[in-house]
Amino acid sequence: MARFVDGARLARLGLLVAVSTLSLTASFVGVVALASGEVQDTGSRLPLYVTATAVVFVAGVVLFEGTRHRGRRALVGSVLSALATLFVAALGGEGLVYTLANPEAVFEVQLLGYLVSAALLGTGVGYWLWRNWEMLRVAGIGDAL
Repeated sequence: MARFVDGARLARLGLLVAVSTLSLTASFVGVVALASGEVQDTGSRLPLYVTATAVVFVAGVVLFEGTRHRGRRALVGSVLSALATLFVAALGGEGLVYTLANPEAVFEVQLLGYLVSAALLGTGVGYWLWRNWEMLRVAGIGDAL
C-alpha cells in the first residue's frame, strides 16, 4: 500500500501552502489598504497587473489545450486563472506597496493574525476545490458554483 504523503509530496504541498498563504495575505492587506484609502497612485501600477493577467491567460490557454481539457473547458480554465491572477496581482501588489509604506500598521499582531488565518482558510478551501472539482461537477454542484 502506497503512502499518501512522502517527503517530496510534503515539501511540494508545504511550498504550495506557503506561497498561497503569503499571496492571499498580501491580497487581504491590499483590501485593507484600499478600504482605508491609504494607497496612492494605483493607476501607475495597473498596467503591470493587467500584463500579468494577460500572460497567465495565454499560458492557461496553451497549457490547457495541451491536456485533456480542450475547447470550452480550456477557455473557462484560462479565464478563471486570469481572474485569480488579477485578484492576487492587483490586491497583493497594493498590499505590498502599503506594507512597505506602513509596516507598523500591517505588522500589528492582531490584524496580521486575522489576515494570515483568513489566508490559510482560503488556501485550504482552494486546495479542496481543486482536488474535488470533478466530483462537484459530476454531482451538478460545480455548475451552481
